[in-house]
Amino acid sequence: MDRIIKISLGLFFLGSVVFCLGGCATRDIYVDEHNNPPPKYKFSDFSKFELKDVTIAPKYSAHPANKKAHRKIQENFNNKLGIILEAWNQSQISSSKGTLVIAPEIVQIKFIGGGARFWVGALAGSSAVNMVVVYTEKETGEVVDRPNFYQHANAVVGGWSIGVTDNNMLDRIVDLIANYTVSNYKEAIGGVTGKPE
Repeated sequence: MDRIIKISLGLFFLGSVVFCLGGCATRDIYVDEHNNPPPKYKFSDFSKFELKDVTIAPKYSAHPANKKAHRKIQENFNNKLGIILEAWNQSQISSSKGTLVIAPEIVQIKFIGGGARFWVGALAGSSAVNMVVVYTEKETGEVVDRPNFYQHANAVVGGWSIGVTDNNMLDRIVDLIANYTVSNYKEAIGGVTGKPE
């Protein structure tokens, strides 16, 4: 009986440590502001649009779960913003500026995969991602905009859903960026970062 109590206490202590470490990791991933300022020009001022592949900061690139998240974010960009830009390229007539290059970067990420959620649940901590997107005029190198975006997935809900909400976070971050790009097409207005109120 004493042995069972010791094992239970040991597992509780280990779980508490994992929970604390998981929670602390996502506290370092955040954005300062609720809103991004407007870009220098509305995006319809440009004649062509080019989407670069998503990059990831080296500090986060080696972790297997982050690699998986990187691939999924890239896929989401191709299927969402890529299609929008393709349509703009086909419909664009003459504009005052050249090609707008859009370069997304994952600057911070902690992604909890389905396996970790299945075995550890909420104790694996929350998922979070912070991305910066640089909009540059290709011909001149002028930086037109550099907004910051953030999304997270709660540890407890992630545990209940066995990773569904973690994966949804990867959809939401791209939706946020695609909506921002579309919103600034006809008028330079900026937009939300995704920071919780």
